[in-house]
Amino acid sequence: MIAVEKALEQYGAPVYVRHEIVHNKYVVQTLEKKGAIFVEQTEEVPPGNIVMFSAHGVAPVVHEEAERGKLATIDATCPLVTKVHKEAVRFASEDYDILLIGHEGHEEVIGTSGEAPTTSSSSTGPATWRRSRSATRPRSSGSPRPRCPSTRPWRPSTP
Repeated sequence: MIAVEKALEQYGAPVYVRHEIVHNKYVVQTLEKKGAIFVEQTEEVPPGNIVMFSAHGVAPVVHEEAERGKLATIDATCPLVTKVHKEAVRFASEDYDILLIGHEGHEEVIGTSGEAPTTSSSSTGPATWRRSRSATRPRSSGSPRPRCPSTRPWRPSTP
């Protein structure tokens, strides 16, 4: 909320915000009254305007869309989400499969999987977990290792 208010103070209205900045209708309505315009897609923002990315983060392709649309961007991604994005990139570069557990279609899940699109798969709950074996199956030959970005890579102990 503070980021949107500061942008409105500094640049004036309108400031376009891609997706609701937080999950709080009161906050969103208050910001709309001050001149924030919430959009679902970057293409909805007229060229030359400012677009702010919500705390949930966005996939790299969204940054590219903003650049093509000649939009000034303000990235309000939560530092914890940024950390998850960096971990996804790191684990993907090490050839890990990534099982991302979250709400399908949620901006945070889309953004994180967009950081490592060829190694990510999403899950929405236990029914999906049972069907998925990617959390334990290695992508390449070798010993199994964990595929969760929140755990440290497993290395076999040396005798």
